[in-house]
Amino acid sequence: MVRLLIQDLPEDVLGGHSVIRELRGAGLVHHEIEFGGEDALDPASDRRLRQCPGERIDGRSVAEREHHRNALDAVLCSQLLVRIHVDLDEIEGAFGFGGDLLEDGAKDPARLAPFGPEVDNDRHFAAPLEHFLWEVRGVYVLHEFTRSGHRGKNTGGPPATVVGMESRPEAPFGQVLTAVITPFGDDGSIDYGTFWRLTRFLADHGSDGIVVGGTTGESPTLSKVEKVALFKAAVDAAGDRMKVIAGAGTYDTRESVDLAQRAADSGVHGVMAVTPYYSKPPQEGLFRHFTVIADATELPLMLYNIPGRTCRIIEIDTLVRLAAHPNIVAVKDAVDDLDFTRQALEALPEGFAVYAGSDGMTREMVRMGGVGVVSVAAHLAGDQIKSMVDAAVGGNDELADRLNGELRPLFEALFLEPNPMPLKAGLDLAWDPVGDPRLPLIPASDDTRAAIERALAALSGA
Repeated sequence: MVRLLIQDLPEDVLGGHSVIRELRGAGLVHHEIEFGGEDALDPASDRRLRQCPGERIDGRSVAEREHHRNALDAVLCSQLLVRIHVDLDEIEGAFGFGGDLLEDGAKDPARLAPFGPEVDNDRHFAAPLEHFLWEVRGVYVLHEFTRSGHRGKNTGGPPATVVGMESRPEAPFGQVLTAVITPFGDDGSIDYGTFWRLTRFLADHGSDGIVVGGTTGESPTLSKVEKVALFKAAVDAAGDRMKVIAGAGTYDTRESVDLAQRAADSGVHGVMAVTPYYSKPPQEGLFRHFTVIADATELPLMLYNIPGRTCRIIEIDTLVRLAAHPNIVAVKDAVDDLDFTRQALEALPEGFAVYAGSDGMTREMVRMGGVGVVSVAAHLAGDQIKSMVDAAVGGNDELADRLNGELRPLFEALFLEPNPMPLKAGLDLAWDPVGDPRLPLIPASDDTRAAIERALAALSGA
């Protein structure tokens, strides 16, 4: 995608360009400009925007973009200079930089052919980015070069003109959170001793924090008293080694507020609230529900967006509204739609954290700018998941991809049946007995247990 960030443009530059004139204002404005038709900047730009991707006209080829438009070239054909954000994974040809717009001495290094710095088959520019800086009428072009939608990766260009902006936010609860199970004894009561040991085990194996009393912890079958007892046990077991996030969301706002307040009294570090389920509230109802919970304590709140279980999605506009609340700092995104996640990452404010809510999506979501994962599989492969996330955040794509490939069979096996049925079987196999799930869930099938066993064996031999 090409995004345009337009910075305080003077009136004489804006001229009669009505589409862009509306964007003038204080600070940096993010906008995807619709070019073409009556609002075209000039005939040449409009002509280029209507080309199909890859079609060559006058020796130039068009970089693929949404709606088959090449906004980058259109801006370069005009008298406007803007920050340009380029996702290399969508580039199929050469950009149409006009040679007369490049700085002196840049033509030879850029190897114009004849309009371009070319992009080779590996999608690398044929010249350093600093050669593409140019200036017209006092407004600069700033290049922001990224892979697959990372927010705010700096180009490393000349400091005098390139504004660096690190937009991946801090992970407020750590990078790898484990959505911890609730162990039960033979009589169906909570086995707090095993829960305490499991918490310590997770701290030893890659987890920066745990989410207690969530779906993986079988929250629908836990009483309020049991949840609060688990919060206290988790805080005691975690000590200063991990963050403890309390699952406090229900489909009843008043009960959620009460549970969040009890969690705060238990000493947890944060609260997670799931989208209200079953009742299918409208977006305004979701906004008010989460706002009331966020107002109830001083704790940071993580939203939990999982429409596959709740039958209601938190839409992007609602997420943006909620992100303005000082206590709402993150969302666990289990929408399982990377296009939705990408759009959310672009719309949400820079300091707002997005966690993957599905293990199988973690690699791609961190690649796009997410901060980490709320994981199920970290019970069984926490060290490997931590290494994968560290590699992804650090830009080591080769290692991150390899680890993700090794983990994928386990990710898939753990969701052959409803969570946490397979996970509890996996813990029985690889750790210690944690008891059967409470009804209406049942123990995992023999086929699922066998698949988990195979995945664990392959992972240990990787």
